[in-house]
Amino acid sequence: MTHTEKYKVTSGKLLVMGTICIPNYLKKAFPSVSPNNSNSAVPFEFSIAALGLMVRDTTSAVGTSFVDGQEDNVDEEMSLNVPFYVKVRGKGKGRPVLYDPLKSSVAQIYELAAQVGLPEPNFTTSSSGAAHLRSFKAEVSFNNLIATRSGCAGSMKEAKEQACKLLVELILARNKDAGLTA
Repeated sequence: MTHTEKYKVTSGKLLVMGTICIPNYLKKAFPSVSPNNSNSAVPFEFSIAALGLMVRDTTSAVGTSFVDGQEDNVDEEMSLNVPFYVKVRGKGKGRPVLYDPLKSSVAQIYELAAQVGLPEPNFTTSSSGAAHLRSFKAEVSFNNLIATRSGCAGSMKEAKEQACKLLVELILARNKDAGLTA
């Protein structure tokens, strides 16, 4: 298993536990100890919450219960039936193309721009935090839509990917409202 695959598996496990990303988990699991009280241990409740062992159930309007963080996955699965765009160039012209969550969102946004003849997306990125624990923020603007994702990415590439996933959700919602069907 490659490093990237291990990272994705770990990120997936953290997402299931309710933690969005590794840097946020580390902040919860290993809080900074004050210099005045170096003997203080981490409270038990805090350790349990950091490990994600406290799971709250939320109930939707229809009465179906979801574990925290899984409600978004249901919305994402439902929107996958909406076409991402209609192919206008190359093989399979006129065919609706669905968004593939297993492929890079950045690549799919660039493919959309090339197929439809729109300008490429513009990325604005910034970083913050200590040198050993950087946090990156990315904003992508494309076709009069702007998506920003901040504070969670451990690399510039990951921040761009997260921002593009958010942009894809906006595009799919817009296409769904426009009544496009696959």
